[in-house]
Amino acid sequence: MAILWMVTCEVSVQPGVLHSGNTLAFTNVVTWGNRSEDAVERVRTCFATYKWTLIGVESVKPIEDKDYGDALNELIEQATNNPDTVLYGTFHTYKVN
Repeated sequence: MAILWMVTCEVSVQPGVLHSGNTLAFTNVVTWGNRSEDAVERVRTCFATYKWTLIGVESVKPIEDKDYGDALNELIEQATNNPDTVLYGTFHTYKVN
């Protein structure tokens, strides 16, 4: 049975995508999956459609009945009735020296 997951991950995007000009970021993604591996694969597939690369996964956790803050709570609410969704939050960018 599919459940909602929160995937905290690192992504590489094309130059010019992010306002900061950086191409590396961390973000939280809300998506459905039967297992954590399914959720990560959905994130990887979604990012690939934008020609972004999933570099790594910090954590994959089932969404629990708790407060994740306004922005993430809104993503969770939007995803709740749409089992096909992959919604990502704010990109927290950084650059490598």
